[in-house]
Amino acid sequence: MSKYSKDRAFTNYIHKKLAIPLIYNCLSWSEVQLRKDYSKYIDMMEGIDYVFRKGNSIMSVQERFREKKYKNFTDFTIRYRRDSNKIKDRHESEYYKMKAHYFTYGIIDSAKNELLAASSFIKYAIVD
Repeated sequence: MSKYSKDRAFTNYIHKKLAIPLIYNCLSWSEVQLRKDYSKYIDMMEGIDYVFRKGNSIMSVQERFREKKYKNFTDFTIRYRRDSNKIKDRHESEYYKMKAHYFTYGIIDSAKNELLAASSFIKYAIVD
């Protein structure tokens, strides 16, 4: 499994298990189900991971979640490059293609290798 695939699987798991119930439901944001090919396209080209609706408003979101070993940091990171990607067009990362309305950044209460134990965020921020 590639680094991107591992990161994507981690983000998807945290999104479903923690972010939806603990963040987005509290904001009354409902996830919009997109076609799989379109979802992959906007992720790769525009840095948009998910789209939500609240009333008549549509919000696009890019997410970045970190494991608990980062809990003492008070900043958030934006990935700059992935030079190890075999596809040259994918070397430029989040920094170059952030087109989402919001960036959700969170640190979970478990390590990546103990993902099933994750039950909450130590801290999170939604940046516009």
